[in-house]
Amino acid sequence: MEGEPFAVTGLSSRGGFRNGSAFFFADRAVLCDHDLVNALHGLFGTGPAHADVAAWCEAACASAKRVLVVPDAEIQSVRIGLRMWRNELWIARAADPIESAGYRGSALATPRVHRYELLRREDTDPASRLLAARFGPRFELATTRAYAFFHTIAPVLTR
Repeated sequence: MEGEPFAVTGLSSRGGFRNGSAFFFADRAVLCDHDLVNALHGLFGTGPAHADVAAWCEAACASAKRVLVVPDAEIQSVRIGLRMWRNELWIARAADPIESAGYRGSALATPRVHRYELLRREDTDPASRLLAARFGPRFELATTRAYAFFHTIAPVLTR
């Protein structure tokens, strides 16, 4: 699973106006939640900072409100869900259950699935190609029934 590091920007975390970026390296994934000003800079900013992904990740982590580093060994699967309104990126972590007397389950400090909405639909195809190359069989491209139906029938209706 070697490859060049890359970033997926324009992610919206659930439950607020926070936006985020995901940086994927060979040994880890770094998820950053930004405030609105830093998120807009990440969405529309281009230039030399984007050429070096490691330096860009370091700068994004320094200005982020929340940073989560997920080691590659903990990433169980990565999924891009194609939906009618917005596509989604899901990163599922492998988590060991607590095996102790009296515990049926426990609330984890970090969730098992990190779910983001992709704000720009045109970023879905490049992100899916990079994620498929990076994660191989751990990557999945999924669609909702409505999305699959309308994308199957739309060419017939436009004739």
